[in-house]
Amino acid sequence: MNNKSFTTSILVDQTPEEVFNAVNNVRGWWSEEIEGETDRPGAEFKFHYQDLHYSTHKITDFVPGKKVVWHTTDSRINFVKDKTEWNGTDIIFEIAKKGKKTELRFTHSGLVPAIECYGKCSGAWGYYINDSLRALITNGKGEPEEKEKQTGGKAGSPGKSKFVYVTYIRTTPKKLWEALTDPKFTRQYFYATTHESTWKRGGSWTMRAPDGRVTDAGEVVESKPPRKLVLKWRNELKDEYRAEGYSRMTYGIEKSGSSVKLTVTHEMDVADSKFIDGVSGGWPPILSSLKSLLETGKPLKETTRWPKGL
Repeated sequence: MNNKSFTTSILVDQTPEEVFNAVNNVRGWWSEEIEGETDRPGAEFKFHYQDLHYSTHKITDFVPGKKVVWHTTDSRINFVKDKTEWNGTDIIFEIAKKGKKTELRFTHSGLVPAIECYGKCSGAWGYYINDSLRALITNGKGEPEEKEKQTGGKAGSPGKSKFVYVTYIRTTPKKLWEALTDPKFTRQYFYATTHESTWKRGGSWTMRAPDGRVTDAGEVVESKPPRKLVLKWRNELKDEYRAEGYSRMTYGIEKSGSSVKLTVTHEMDVADSKFIDGVSGGWPPILSSLKSLLETGKPLKETTRWPKGL
């Protein structure tokens, strides 16, 4: 079982002190609805998102320019069976100089693949850290949840379902494109599956399990190597997923300093889609494994084999 807590990191030009100050401006990048103080040791604050997520956090470590830790003292995650999954977990921000840049490493200690909310929660953290907090640090304006409004693409619009995941990988756009489309790469990190297509607009594409079964299939809607790939996508293994019809999956690739920003968006015009709910738990470990493969040469062990029972 993979017990590795969710972690992600960003590299910016700003100083450690500037990064530290941005982290503590929680209303500027997580939610404008935050209640309580967020910028001193021992302080407690509360976060909530609609009626889906409530949590209380206490600042237990506060080292200017270096580190902040929030301990989750209470939580209610209403979209999973165990609504207290965040209780006792620690949200850690570590800041350090990396040459002329500053690295912020984020870890949610206790948010592991074994718990039910891992997929959706890690996907949300990926957005808040890699997009919203990064924007606050670099240009002074983040993209937090707005007061009372709290709508938009991150959670899906009425009648639609959407999953978004953002990660930064130390590679090149060309190498990332190859890893996303070349079967010799996908078999290493995508549960041993083979992805087949010419990757030209209008062409078909299929994903095959190691035994040759077609697991997912569709059509290439848009292909702009090495920047963007849009696929019409339908699951062929589970009747309940197949019955929902086709979804739309987009890989967005863009250079970002010494890294490459990869944004994966998977959406469909079905409210409360079971398929989108399923992939929201599947994409994070796959993309974490892809990142590991490209940066270290080794994927995560858990994603190198086809899941038992499927």
